[in-house]
Amino acid sequence: MDQKDKLLDGIPVFVEVVRRGGFSAAAETLGRSASHVSKEVTRLEERLGMRLLQRTTRSITLTEEGRAYFETAEQIVDMATQAEAAAAGAHDQPHGTLKIAAPMSYALNFLNPILPKFIDQAPEVQLDIDLNDRRSNVIGEGFDLALRIGEMPDSSLIARKLGAFRGVVVGTPAFWDRHGRPTHPRDLTDIPCTGYSNVRFPNRWPFPDGKDGVVDVTVPLLVKSNSGALSMDFVRAGKAAARLPDFFCCEDIHSGELEVVLEEYERDPIPLWAVYPHRAHITPKVRAFVEFLERELKT
Repeated sequence: MDQKDKLLDGIPVFVEVVRRGGFSAAAETLGRSASHVSKEVTRLEERLGMRLLQRTTRSITLTEEGRAYFETAEQIVDMATQAEAAAAGAHDQPHGTLKIAAPMSYALNFLNPILPKFIDQAPEVQLDIDLNDRRSNVIGEGFDLALRIGEMPDSSLIARKLGAFRGVVVGTPAFWDRHGRPTHPRDLTDIPCTGYSNVRFPNRWPFPDGKDGVVDVTVPLLVKSNSGALSMDFVRAGKAAARLPDFFCCEDIHSGELEVVLEEYERDPIPLWAVYPHRAHITPKVRAFVEFLERELKT
């Protein structure tokens, strides 16, 4: 080991011995044996070529050289302690670039409006956001975190449930006047619909049915795409019905522009997940963002 690497060896132990007034008390504080503490101080004295402590069976006292050395050594230990605390504090603060993958439709309806608030709370974080309705490869594409809606994410990732949305079948009141309001999911087989192309069967809509368990309905698709926003354009235009998470259309439903049908046949709420790579310790920037989303979803 290089001589420079040994410069601090024994100094914290020596300072603790002087502060505590003995080897046994210092050993108890440091969680070591008294013999180990004594040997550490002896090695320090040998390296310095001077005696720092006068030892008796009952007490220790500083030598003249030891008193002068202790004044400097104590400052070194205090400065090192302060530096470590400062570094730990900086490490705990959210900082750096946070690369996020999020569904475009969800982001446009919910995420985008609240991002400035997150920056206010974490000013040392820079956001790099990929809005795409495809399911991103979190690890392969280097994302810190992804938001996913629907089925349980890949087991190789850590998943944290942030909340859930209600799934609804919607159309304009005029659309339902023309095509008839369905009273059972099978009534949708003659009604033009929109389909989400990022699922395996965009035109197959499963519904729970108390009598039959689950009923799969094949709907005629006027249009299919990977964009919920595009589906909403067709629905608002009165051209089709859609089955969507309610965050797309809650305001339209509340205003009466859109009407929900088949509510009694809807599935369990659709979960929203935050997923991130499996690491021993979640980074402060990821933790801060996940906790921020949890707070916002509760409001």
